[in-house]
Amino acid sequence: MISRLRSLLRIDSAICIVGGAGVTALAGPLADVLGVDDTLAVRSVGVFLVGYGLVLVGLARAGAPTVLMAGRLTAIADASWVLASAALLVTDTFSVAGDVIVVTAAVPVALLGIGKVVALRSSPDRREGLAPAVR
Repeated sequence: MISRLRSLLRIDSAICIVGGAGVTALAGPLADVLGVDDTLAVRSVGVFLVGYGLVLVGLARAGAPTVLMAGRLTAIADASWVLASAALLVTDTFSVAGDVIVVTAAVPVALLGIGKVVALRSSPDRREGLAPAVR
């Protein structure tokens, strides 16, 4: 379970760092495609994602109890991202192209969150001496 969570945290970190760097670098054109006027808001999301990705790198390397807690908290964060994306879609915040981008970004986040929940619900690795994660 811990090794699966570490892998998911590493994947999550790579997606956040690469995606966040791209969003930061291309904030102006991306804001245009999204149909929003606020380039700073788009750039801020990119910078946040890079920072979050760097935190995930550290969490993936931490001890088993920290990885377990990180798995739980980041699964909640993933669900929050997906719900916020849905709210933005429902409120017609973006252009049609922007909606496609938001959905495309939410899919891997949702899959990572599901993967974390599945890992947390799996049988604990007895060799690591961990109690059951989530029941």
